[in-house]
Amino acid sequence: MWLRILILSSLILTIYFLGQSHCQNSFVAQKVEIIKNVNNKNLQILSTPNASKSDLLKLMYANKL
Repeated sequence: MWLRILILSSLILTIYFLGQSHCQNSFVAQKVEIIKNVNNKNLQILSTPNASKSDLLKLMYANKL
């Protein structure tokens, strides 16, 4: 009886820790992907030339900005 309880509890703990490890790995992978996307957006913004004040005003009056 005690042996069955010990085996069952060890099985449950093993499954729990394996699931937790897998969850952390997928979370880290998603975080790395988000960082890459942010870096790409930053590079796109930095690669565009700076707009002048008159250009920004024209865009604001046209409701595009």
